[in-house]
Amino acid sequence: MSNPAVITLAEIQTQIGNFRIEDNIGEAIHFHLGEIRYDLTIDEFNTIALEMEKALEDFLNVEGFHIKEFSTEFLLQKADILPDLKLVKDDTIRLSDLIVDVESKFFGCALKRLPDSRVVRALNGDSDENNRRMERNYFNQTNQDRLDEMVASIKQHGYPFNGEKIVVFNDKNNILDGQHRAGCLYFLKGNIQVPIVRMYFENNLHNVSSHPGWDRFFKWDRKRVWNFLRKRKRKFIEIKYAIRSKKMALYLRMDRFRHR
Repeated sequence: MSNPAVITLAEIQTQIGNFRIEDNIGEAIHFHLGEIRYDLTIDEFNTIALEMEKALEDFLNVEGFHIKEFSTEFLLQKADILPDLKLVKDDTIRLSDLIVDVESKFFGCALKRLPDSRVVRALNGDSDENNRRMERNYFNQTNQDRLDEMVASIKQHGYPFNGEKIVVFNDKNNILDGQHRAGCLYFLKGNIQVPIVRMYFENNLHNVSSHPGWDRFFKWDRKRVWNFLRKRKRKFIEIKYAIRSKKMALYLRMDRFRHR
């Protein structure tokens, strides 16, 4: 039987080529690394996945780190910084103290507190930014579908479900994983105190700013800020000379009128 469809389960670029895991519906699971393909049955794939989880925990050997308590997508995105991890601790925080990134009209990205997040706004009827956001969702799932399913899950199972909590780094309050959960919790229960996980890294590496203001722009987006200010300066000069020219034209017209 030939497979009717192929779904990419995960993909990452490595030093030796593109690594991709595919679900070949009607066949099995395929691993691709460059030009190499490795065929697995579903049982073999599940066995390898469990062994790799155990191997990662043993390799990191970090107090408080349990791989089952983090989303696979998050760990895949942060794989390159996990060797710097030194401690994982449980903490609690009020939802309004959590920081998220939002679209900014002039600078592309800004930091705001959770009540102003795209998730909370979408749940309250303003879905524009959330719908524009490029996200990795389940197959054939829209951003709004993902929110609706998260709300239903929290209503049914509560929070945290399967031990997965909102994740922040070091002593900062920026959400690194769990913005959907946090936004849905705020929408359903208001500004409550919730359990979170803090991942501490050697020498406070991988910190991000927790101030929802200008330091984000100047630290991470200097080129964009400079271009914005340069364009505004040029526009100001154009307006200045346009006003001066109009004043001169008006003066000349008045001068001709006086000498008639």
